[in-house]
Amino acid sequence: MLILFDKNENQIARLGPSELISAIQEEEINGTTTLKFECSLEAIDKLEGVEYVGHQDLTDPNSIQLYKILVSRPTGNGYVYDCVHTLFDELAGYGYIREVRLESTTALNAINKVLSGSRWEIGTVAGTENRPFYLYDNTRLEGLKKIIETWDIEIEPRFFIVNNRISKRTLNLVKSRGSKTGRRYVYGTNALEVVKETSQAGLYTAVIPRGKGEPTGDGYGRRINIKDVSWVKPENPLDKAKNEEMLEIPEMTEKFGYPDGGPRVKIQVYEDIEDPQVLIQKAYEDLIKNSRPLVQFKAKISESDNLHLGDEVSIIRRDLGIFYKTRVFRCKRNIITGVTDEVEIGDRLELTQADFNKSLRKHINIAKSDLGSSIQAMVKQLQKEISDSMFDDDANWYFLERDNPYGYAPGFYTLNKPIGQNPSKGVFIGGGKMGVSNRVDSNGKLQWTTWVTGDGLVADVITSGTLNANLIRAGVLAD
Repeated sequence: MLILFDKNENQIARLGPSELISAIQEEEINGTTTLKFECSLEAIDKLEGVEYVGHQDLTDPNSIQLYKILVSRPTGNGYVYDCVHTLFDELAGYGYIREVRLESTTALNAINKVLSGSRWEIGTVAGTENRPFYLYDNTRLEGLKKIIETWDIEIEPRFFIVNNRISKRTLNLVKSRGSKTGRRYVYGTNALEVVKETSQAGLYTAVIPRGKGEPTGDGYGRRINIKDVSWVKPENPLDKAKNEEMLEIPEMTEKFGYPDGGPRVKIQVYEDIEDPQVLIQKAYEDLIKNSRPLVQFKAKISESDNLHLGDEVSIIRRDLGIFYKTRVFRCKRNIITGVTDEVEIGDRLELTQADFNKSLRKHINIAKSDLGSSIQAMVKQLQKEISDSMFDDDANWYFLERDNPYGYAPGFYTLNKPIGQNPSKGVFIGGGKMGVSNRVDSNGKLQWTTWVTGDGLVADVITSGTLNANLIRAGVLAD
């Protein structure tokens, strides 16, 4: 059943199962939640004046989820409505954050600042360590995205109804959604459909972790390491002797290491970690994930084995002789039956970082876009999307000398992520030229495919509304 609300969020009608042809919710961890429903022609009159729709939350029956209707269109049997979750619609445009400067704070204090002045209340918030948090002329949605990235936390929005009106909206921040189900899936069976699988490129079987630089009198010096940490099985997942700075999974080295038996080693930098115990645990978690080929799966499920977002399941790979745990990161639910029909689990390979603003614009643009075949319109739309995305990425600045520990050429860099956290976009300036990258190779290294020098511009693609020149012909610019 769907609950129908007017512009002022007053409940004005309901659509029962017999009036709905379909109603599908798609939700992903820290991503945009959408609802698409189709109602019969006989029920169209109920949608008059309706701007919001809701349904009972499938994991918390005391609350609902609420959506803003974006567009509707007729079909042969009725009307289809595309909707986006009100959290994203509202936080993207309800007020803004002028400035927040918190040198050392928790996620609770940060979300207090982000939601202050909005209609949202703080629900459950997981305890977190203190970290710096800064905002300047940001939307509340951008602030929420920054909290998620800073504390590696997940969100759960909830709405509550009293006297046929939305009385309260709360936002929970939890360390991890879902539960441990004990469900097992075997790779290679009909239970799992492989959506995407990587090769062994980028795989490593041993890691040398580095944490935050230790403070010195004039800045930061040598980075924190794990030499002083001793791990012994079975109390710990791996054996690692004191004074050893490398963590290795011997079984994975045997399968995927070099022909002479040597491990594939990666030096991984964690800029924010100051405790060696925390450093080795985080490095181990990343090593487990990256010491095997990565796979993203899709699974059809029945009502008897219902799964929810964030639930933990196990993958058995008899071909590799390994067993590992992973989570449901995307769900497709049938609102009419109240059952999850399809889940995606494993390694989230089809997306880079989940990005609220990009994801939101994608759904709205798909629903509303009607650019036609005009090249000028296409270019203007592209320019607008690129301009809008200026606020999506963090700016991390570096001036690197020759022989720097990151293997970068000397020069000035601005990257979309900290240099030790696998940036995927960047700009380089140095040696009389400028390079731009928006992708990485199979080893995770930036590919510099666009260059500007005194001799001209070299790029894979040049997008322009109007390209002016005295005379252009294939391969030659005439005098």
